[in-house]
Amino acid sequence: MYIKRTIEAQIKHESEFYSVLVLTGPRQVGKTTVLKECGGKTRNYVSLDTLENRELAKRDPNLFLQRFPAPVLIDEIQYAPELLPYIKAIVDNENQKEGLFWLTGSQQFHLMKDVSESLAGRARILHMQGLSQGEKEKRPDTAPFIPTPEYINLRANKALASDINKTFEMIWKGSFPKLYSASNERWAGFYDSYIKTYIERDIRTLALVSDELSFLKFMRVLAARNAQILNYSEISNEVGVSQHIRRNISLRALFHQSYKARYQNTKSLFYGYGFGMLSYRMAHSGNIGTWRNERSHVGVVCDNGNLKKLLE
Repeated sequence: MYIKRTIEAQIKHESEFYSVLVLTGPRQVGKTTVLKECGGKTRNYVSLDTLENRELAKRDPNLFLQRFPAPVLIDEIQYAPELLPYIKAIVDNENQKEGLFWLTGSQQFHLMKDVSESLAGRARILHMQGLSQGEKEKRPDTAPFIPTPEYINLRANKALASDINKTFEMIWKGSFPKLYSASNERWAGFYDSYIKTYIERDIRTLALVSDELSFLKFMRVLAARNAQILNYSEISNEVGVSQHIRRNISLRALFHQSYKARYQNTKSLFYGYGFGMLSYRMAHSGNIGTWRNERSHVGVVCDNGNLKKLLE
């Protein structure tokens, strides 16, 4: 079942002006699905997750783009940045330039650097998160939060009835579309698999982590300090790495990946949209009742969930 996304209107609008549209975001938030829904079904499609496609793109970008000509949707473009100069050349030589290339990428840090260097002025970069509360309630056109009495009253009047149990389940499950209609028994397996994919396909590719167990411990330490004042020394000592390494990993891996941290002026740490992942890293419980009874961490997870709703 497809869930209508808020970003659809912006994708269509930007594609009417820009030659290249780049949609970034964590794995499994629905980037490819929403692009296909916005018109990607009428264009060529190729995924660089496939090793054969990736090898061709890196070895002979020109032949690759002849085999998959524009208009085309290229998935996981970060695996073959060699394509970007050739995309630039095609864009510069085409008469009809709007909406030629739709690109997706999950490794935002390196991807942004490559795009800014190769496609400056030709590409519109959009970032996609998991499901918002409005999307879950089939109200994707809900306006973003504005801290004014008028807006708050408007949202309150349109709010759907809920209860504490539904709110707990919404926060516990998180915002990945795959879990939206899945049974609660799928929760632990999904997040366990997601973390393994994150480390094996993204973190190692970025050459930031050599010790998998230390990185998992690092994630747990950050989760335990959610909504608290950030202290580099304490985190470094508990994980067993230097502050320099810890800063490097957190800024690149956490700010630009699924477990996105937000620094406020007070230097507090929040998991920006991964509160389902936060619940998993703090509790490791596949049972929502058990999770809800863990008083020591439910409060900070709920704080994070409320912050996420405000930022939608």
